Amino acid sequence: MNMACFSIRRRGQRKDEVLSDAIPSSLPSPRLNYQRIEIEACLNAAFAKLSAEHRAVVLLKEHEGMQYHEIATFLNISLGTVMSRLFYAKRRLRSLLRPIYEQL
Repeated sequence: MNMACFSIRRRGQRKDEVLSDAIPSSLPSPRLNYQRIEIEACLNAAFAKLSAEHRAVVLLKEHEGMQYHEIATFLNISLGTVMSRLFYAKRRLRSLLRPIYEQL
């Protein structure tokens, strides 16, 4: 090891590397992180404004990934009621979250 270092020094082949000040990061920027947190808070606030029945259907469909017939069986309601509640819940969420979409 010492012989290799000595040989490189003697020949003057040592190259100085210029390092960039910017260190790449896989983490989101603070601004992006703040925006994500703000959007999540608005989503939670809008979700809280839904009725319990609408919240349940949206949660089971979008978060749990259940099918309409599974939700109907789970909640002991008709398939048409599941579809209706999901439609009106999404419409209400869309109207509550419209200001956020316009800002993005």
